[in-house]
Amino acid sequence: MYDAATGGYKPYGSAYSPYSNRGKAKGGADGMVDAILNPEQPDAEPVPDASSLPGTGNMQSYMPKPQGPVGVLPMSAQGGNAAQKPAPKAGMRVPGQAQIARPLTKADYDALPAGAQYIDPKSGKTATKRG
Repeated sequence: MYDAATGGYKPYGSAYSPYSNRGKAKGGADGMVDAILNPEQPDAEPVPDASSLPGTGNMQSYMPKPQGPVGVLPMSAQGGNAAQKPAPKAGMRVPGQAQIARPLTKADYDALPAGAQYIDPKSGKTATKRG
């Protein structure tokens, strides 16, 4: 260690020995190699079980799984065995179909777009509004 008062160096502790860590346990890759090559050492940690790690399965586990055809369903799923619904009767409204308008005033009639069907309040007949 440098001493500014004397302008020289004085000894500080003992010299470093490059072989000082021989008795200590090794870590990292060296420790893993020692644990694998010498598993019977009483002071060494046991070798970890690698079966839970990815990439350690058998060859059958890597084969692709069979897939069914896409978009093809069995007859029961497509409704092949289900009873058919009867066709709607004339004048019967189907869900999702637009309802025929029933304008009661001149303002209601004027609000209808051209080509829209409506029921005439006087005659009760279905008519189509002209442009």
